[in-house]
Amino acid sequence: MRLKISKNKAEEQLIDKLIVGYQIQNFVLENYSNNITQQNFETNKQIAEGEINKWNQETANIITIVFPTNLQWHYFNRPPVNRLESALQTNNGDIGWDTLQNFIKNKIIALHRLLEIDIKLYTDFPIGKRLYVEDIDSFRNVRDINADVVKNYLDNGYFDKSEDEVQIAFEQILNESFHKKDWVGEENDLYSTNIIINGQRTSCAFLLKGNGLRKNSMEIKDCGRNGDQIVRLFQSPAQIYFIQFVGNISENIIKDIEGKINERNLRGENISYCAINGQDTARLLKAYDKLN
Repeated sequence: MRLKISKNKAEEQLIDKLIVGYQIQNFVLENYSNNITQQNFETNKQIAEGEINKWNQETANIITIVFPTNLQWHYFNRPPVNRLESALQTNNGDIGWDTLQNFIKNKIIALHRLLEIDIKLYTDFPIGKRLYVEDIDSFRNVRDINADVVKNYLDNGYFDKSEDEVQIAFEQILNESFHKKDWVGEENDLYSTNIIINGQRTSCAFLLKGNGLRKNSMEIKDCGRNGDQIVRLFQSPAQIYFIQFVGNISENIIKDIEGKINERNLRGENISYCAINGQDTARLLKAYDKLN
C-alpha cells in the first residue's frame, strides 16, 4: 500500500508534531517542579491539559492524512503502556500531573515508532504531473523559507536577477560541476541527473529565464525567438521538466506544459514538471545562501 501523501511531506509533518510534543512535555515537567507550591499550580495544569488535548487531536488528524489505513491512528490513540514503569518514573505525589506526564510520554513514544518504523511499511506516494519546489528533496531547505522572508527582494513579484546568476545558483545547489553556456537552438539551459525526488535520483531539464526578458510576466512567445523553446525543452531526455522565470509564468504556459505532460503520460511515460516563478526563485536562492 502507498502513503496518502509523499514520504517527505509525511515525515515533515510528523516531525513538526513530535517537536511540539516535546515542548509540551517540557512545559509539564518544568511547571510541576517550579510551581508546586505556588497558587497558579492548578491553573498551569489546566493550560497543560488544553495544550496536550489540542496537540493530540492535531497529531491524530495528520496520521489519518498520512497513512492509508486506521492501524497507525489506533496505535497512536491507544499506545501500549507500561504502567509499573510509568508509575516509578513519574510518581510525584500529584495524580493529575503524573497522569499528564505519562500521557504525553506514551504519545511521544508512539509517534517516534510511526516515524521510525511504520512509515517504512508503505511505498511512497506517486509523483504527480506537477511538482512544487517544496516537493523536491534537493530543494528541501526551501520549506523553511516562506514568501514573507523574500518579499523585500521582489518588485510586484519580479526578482531582478540575470539568467546566468540563476543558472549558477541552481548548478551549485545540485552540485553540477559543468556550466552550460547559453546558445540559440539549445534544448535546455541546464540538464542534470543529480536531482533527488522521493529519495530517488532523477533526470531533469531546465528552461531558465532571467531579467533579460525585461517584463513581469512570461508568455509562450517569450520562450525562444520562435516561441518554440518549450517544444525543444521537451525533447530533452528527462523525467522532470523545470520552467523557471524571475517573474510571473503565464497560465497559457502552464496549460501548454500540462498538455505536453498529459500526452507523454498517455503514451506510458511517467514525467512531471515544476514551474518556478520569481517568488520561488528568490526563496530557493535565499534557502541556499545564494543571495547577496
